[in-house]
Amino acid sequence: MTFRFILAFLPPFLIGFNISNACFKSQGVGAGILKCSLGMGLGMGICSLLYFLLLPISHSLWAVMAVELVFLISAIIFSYLLKKPPLPLSLTADKPDAPGVGDPVKLPVLIIASFLFIFSLGNALLSFILSALAKPNGDWDAWAIWNLKARFLYRSMNDWPKIFSAILNYSHLDYPLLLPSFVSRTWLYLQHETVYVPICVAGLFALAIVGLLTASLTMLRDKIQGYLAGLALLSTPFFIDHAASQYADVPLAFFYLSVIILLTFAEQAKERSKFLYMLAGIMGGLAAWTKNEGLLFVIAAVLSRLVIAYKGDWKMGSKSIGYFVMGLAPILLVLLYFKVHFTPANDLVSGQNLSTFHKLASPSRYYLVIRRFILTGLSFGGWIESPAILLITYALMFGTYSVQEKSTIANSLVIAITLLGYFFVYIVTPVDLTWHLDTSLNRLLLQLYPSMLFSYFMVVASPTHILQPKKKEKLVLHCKD
Repeated sequence: MTFRFILAFLPPFLIGFNISNACFKSQGVGAGILKCSLGMGLGMGICSLLYFLLLPISHSLWAVMAVELVFLISAIIFSYLLKKPPLPLSLTADKPDAPGVGDPVKLPVLIIASFLFIFSLGNALLSFILSALAKPNGDWDAWAIWNLKARFLYRSMNDWPKIFSAILNYSHLDYPLLLPSFVSRTWLYLQHETVYVPICVAGLFALAIVGLLTASLTMLRDKIQGYLAGLALLSTPFFIDHAASQYADVPLAFFYLSVIILLTFAEQAKERSKFLYMLAGIMGGLAAWTKNEGLLFVIAAVLSRLVIAYKGDWKMGSKSIGYFVMGLAPILLVLLYFKVHFTPANDLVSGQNLSTFHKLASPSRYYLVIRRFILTGLSFGGWIESPAILLITYALMFGTYSVQEKSTIANSLVIAITLLGYFFVYIVTPVDLTWHLDTSLNRLLLQLYPSMLFSYFMVVASPTHILQPKKKEKLVLHCKD
């Protein structure tokens, strides 16, 4: 059983890791964690797509394994050909935050931060396991949407399109199939259904988010900032509990965060960044393949970079967007095929009529939605105290850090445009507004929460600055050929 599990999850990891390694040739523990975290989510997304595309042709395990093997060999060759990559071999920085050996100020802070992070990571893993064992089938959306569709795909063989029958309308027939496809594909490897597969998938995505957030900030800022960001995420009860629910919001949060981080690395690397932009586009496409909200996020990412390009170097900016779209386009074509050939119209879209104009002109709806956004934002996460207030207080205490202004503005725009899109979906929703807010707003904020933490800790200064105020911030990227 253990061997089959390893065999089932090894190909996606190796595929994703080799693609990530081709783009990031950086060395070190942080870079290794970053590539492993990116690789796990990327590989699961790619294998999900391959499995879905094979469904009309074959439901054979050998066919799936053969296609994945070809893809893996291609990824290894791609990584080997970029042994001398057109990207930084190392992302090191002259960062005053980075503690040196024997540093009387920073080293103790690093030790405390790392201890708290490791303790929180262990506690989060234990909480996830206990929560998953208490509800092995997940919560409502898990067994009524995602795992239900996975079972249809695995059991139905040639009749799998019946999953889109109107009888199952409650299961949101138009939702993309990243999670159901990957779970079904893994059951095919195991040759039987088990609740441990969706549990493992949920846990791996949650762990990948923690690794991605911590490692990226370690590379772009320093270890202390990376540990603090990871600590903030792991200390959020709702993140751990919702990951164990097996919903698609945590995987979607992973792809959102991946896009934000990859674009930030690409903009730091400037002209030597085309593969990072393409990888960001792939991650954006996988976000759209995870949930419908992912398409809104992709639009927000493109719009934010268009704004920055318009205000700066349009030629370089438009070329970067072009690379992003190159990575995005193939997955959008698969999504288009899925939407056109199989799914009915989205219920929120098909429910629009003349009353939509009355809703857009209704002050009471704006008041209710704004009020709920503020209250939910302040109480988000299940913390004893409001995390928003704690983070604001932290920023006021330690100040800000001088970083790439364009990346900071662009990432903030992505989050703001996505939130604005969510806001207007609530304004025009055809279902009861209060019910819609009650059942989904917390989850929508969770989708963006890791990206918000990354953007926040990229900007806010390290705690060591209050103890060493004379040192000036300076971030320098060293690129090797």
